[in-house]
Amino acid sequence: MEMKREDYIKELRPGHIIAYKNEKGMYTGKVMSVYENEVVIQTVNKSIYTIDKQDITWIKLGSRWPTGIHNALIASKGEHNG
Repeated sequence: MEMKREDYIKELRPGHIIAYKNEKGMYTGKVMSVYENEVVIQTVNKSIYTIDKQDITWIKLGSRWPTGIHNALIASKGEHNG
């Protein structure tokens, strides 16, 4: 049986790397804590955020991001770096 998005979200654990979206773009973070409807993440620059599980776009289980997610992350990075 193929897993659906909801199944991956249910299996989310501290240490997983996720891509998530907000009003400014798409970002990545490492899961620190998982709650019923929210996730606490730490970004690469050590900032801590609480995000809704609905905002999670992808959970990185392998060594690479899918092409579409990777391109969205690159585009968001470019928009915010001038």
